[in-house]
Amino acid sequence: MQKVKEDRKQKILEKLTEQGKVKTDEVADVLKDSMTALQEQITSLLLSRHNISNPQLADFSIW
Repeated sequence: MQKVKEDRKQKILEKLTEQGKVKTDEVADVLKDSMTALQEQITSLLLSRHNISNPQLADFSIW
């Protein structure tokens, strides 16, 4: 459901940008915020699944 919401948001932003109603840097800011929220959700899920109580002890970096 979240993926569908994000895809729809992305398409709307693309359309508005094409029509000149939204600047590209504004779209980048929205996408950055969305990615940050998604990263926080994934980190929270990984911490709970691996029973890690201190986030400082975890490294879920993707290289």
